[in-house]
Formats: sequence, structure tokens, C-alpha cells
Amino acid sequence: MSEESLQELLETAKAARLRSIAPFSNFLVGAAVKTDKGKVYIGCNVESASYGLTVCAERVSGISPNLRSQPTPIP
Repeated sequence: MSEESLQELLETAKAARLRSIAPFSNFLVGAAVKTDKGKVYIGCNVESASYGLTVCAERVSGISPNLRSQPTPIP
């Protein structure tokens, strides 16, 4: 991955963090993953009073292709 592509992915992850729901930690986390076909999926952390329902940003971005019915393998 080129330095430019990496920087674009980083900026996408930074923007994704603004979608976080973190009422307990106030720690906003964003993630972005890029498939081998160039599609980018984002995720953010979602906290819940029920700790078991809390989801990290990396998991959200990783399952996004399946949630969008586009199960493109992530390299």
C-alpha cells in the first residue's frame, strides 16, 4: 500500500470516529479497512450499559461487508 493510500485510510478512520457512541469512556475510536478490490469499510466503537453489547470499531469495520451483503474478503 502506498504512503498516500495509507494516509487516505487513516483520514477515513479519523472521520469514522466521529460516529462513535461512547457515553461511558468518552473515547471515540474509528477504523477503516480496505479490501483487495479497493473498497473501504469504516467502523466506530459503540458502547452500551450492558458491556456484552459494546462493540469495538475494528469489529464493526470488519463485519461491514457482510452487513452490506458484499462479503468481499479482507486481505
